[in-house]
Amino acid sequence: MIIVRNNKRADQFRDFLREDFAKPRVLSPVEVHVSELLAPRKAYWTRLLGERVTDEMIGLFATGEAFHLMLQKVAGVEYAEHEVKHCGVVGHCDLRPPDNEDTEIKTSRKWSVPADPEPRYVDQITAYMAMGDTPIGHILVLYITAGRRWDGKKASTMELVSWQIDLDAEERAEIRNQLVAEKDRLLNAVKVKNPKLVDLCPEWQCASIYKGEVQSVCPFYENECKPEGRYPIQVLAGDLDKQSERKPARAKSKRTQTPAQGGRTQTPRAQTLR
Repeated sequence: MIIVRNNKRADQFRDFLREDFAKPRVLSPVEVHVSELLAPRKAYWTRLLGERVTDEMIGLFATGEAFHLMLQKVAGVEYAEHEVKHCGVVGHCDLRPPDNEDTEIKTSRKWSVPADPEPRYVDQITAYMAMGDTPIGHILVLYITAGRRWDGKKASTMELVSWQIDLDAEERAEIRNQLVAEKDRLLNAVKVKNPKLVDLCPEWQCASIYKGEVQSVCPFYENECKPEGRYPIQVLAGDLDKQSERKPARAKSKRTQTPAQGGRTQTPRAQTLR
């Protein structure tokens, strides 16, 4: 028996993934997807210059999509990718089962499970809830390396955690208004070719930097975007060392605040599924 690594075969399948994820999206000139509003500056450059995919993005997308497809299959494919629309904003909720409680599916490589979901997860699910006018939603996160230790004395385990989000009618209306305003700003910025008319993306979208080492960079960061206050990379690296992730612009709403900041005490709450 002879066993050797076959990098040529690995590269072949990596190319398959790259080709699939790099397929150009058909972007409407009058409609904007929720995912674009979560990273508005990147959405601006994508609309002007087309989709760009890096090898680091492929690794993240492949893991996330595999988990999405698995959960959507077991929950019922007829409930998957539910489309919601509101005044030119379009979204696709991962799952909307018969109880009409929207569910957004995520994967994370964090070694420990946080007390609260990522603000960007909250912004995404609450956008779908507001557009569909549904009061209850869920964030379902698979932590694929939970419990891992630096010294290697403990193996990784998988933890599936669910947070429930509750939004009243006033909050849903507020979010809908925010989404429409952001959609209008993005389309106008593209029309007049002025990227500064839209907000910067959350910092983690610019680059992934761990302990001062650059892991990945947005494909528009270096040559086109050069985000103000975050360029060159040395500036961003210093900022991310202090705070690895900040809330996106829309997270100023009370829907992503903790109770201590004036948020509602029941939003969100977590349940670990094992």
